[in-house]
Amino acid sequence: MEKTELLSLLKRLGIRFHLTEHVPVMTVKEAALIHEGIPGLACKCLFLRGKDGRLWLIGVPSAMRADMHALAAALDSGRLSFASSELLKGHLGLLPGAVSLFGAVNNRENSVSVVIEQTLMQAEMVCFHPLVNSATVSLAPADLMLFLRHTGHEPVVVGGIGAT
Repeated sequence: MEKTELLSLLKRLGIRFHLTEHVPVMTVKEAALIHEGIPGLACKCLFLRGKDGRLWLIGVPSAMRADMHALAAALDSGRLSFASSELLKGHLGLLPGAVSLFGAVNNRENSVSVVIEQTLMQAEMVCFHPLVNSATVSLAPADLMLFLRHTGHEPVVVGGIGAT
């Protein structure tokens, strides 16, 4: 699925969202420069692989430094490391720089588990790339959960995995 199809799906699901087009950004630091004026909590996503081979797509606030040891403990996973760009493309249809919870829509075989850091659930709106790094979608956390469940992914909500 591509951006336009994703946006159409959100509309079909009755999800209200705000789309902001912007220059492509590859890093959290670059994204911070364009986030002013975009409604909602800036978020980042990590695509991780456990020592046991399990794959994880993690959404956290952009300002949070994820503690990989705490995250591994919370997920009852062995040591976690960043998954390769080949796995990213193969399982989520995404390229580096565009890692997003919206990538779950391309993971029809449910080989990737979705994790959301608990503070995202308390925000009025959260922001993620819509499968490309040249736009940002802002939506309510409840609508994000609706979307993820529609894709067949029941997100795990965890806390205590990082510091801001």
